[in-house]
Amino acid sequence: MQDITVVKCGGNAAVDPLAICSDVAGMAGDGERVVLVHGGSADIDALAGRLGVPMRRLVSPDGVSARYTDAAALEVVHLALAGLAKPRLVGALVAAGVPAVGLTGLDGGLLRAKRKSVHRALVDGRRVLVRDDHSGRQPGEAGRDLDGQAAWAAPRTWPTPAPSSPPRSPPGSPATTWWWTAG
Repeated sequence: MQDITVVKCGGNAAVDPLAICSDVAGMAGDGERVVLVHGGSADIDALAGRLGVPMRRLVSPDGVSARYTDAAALEVVHLALAGLAKPRLVGALVAAGVPAVGLTGLDGGLLRAKRKSVHRALVDGRRVLVRDDHSGRQPGEAGRDLDGQAAWAAPRTWPTPAPSSPPRSPPGSPATTWWWTAG
């Protein structure tokens, strides 16, 4: 079995997704099996602004900043990743001659994650517990199921999953969403 190379395309405004797609097209043209995973923070923030959905950040006691994802923000994340970022990348890959297939974590149960039941954060200098955040972590090795789950795809197609999965469970049980940090 040939190895799969996973390429991460961050989603902040400083990233040039067309250059990354060009690199992926070169790898695919050389016969490599490539999966392009992507972020979409710039698309998420822009769409949230257009829709009037406030975006907040949580800062952990050790200073790590992360997106606070309540139900409204989760909808924006899904819309931006699956409706803006993914089609743009798939279109660029197809234009470069790569028969790309765009997927989300929902498609075929491709990606699974475990929702965090509580997040520790600093708010106005006080430590608080946040229980309504919808983010989580993928247990185990990221992308471990990509080979088996993408087996249905036609030969010589390259999955391009948006890193989100469906809302499917209450707090404390498996996650409602996850993503790789987009830098």
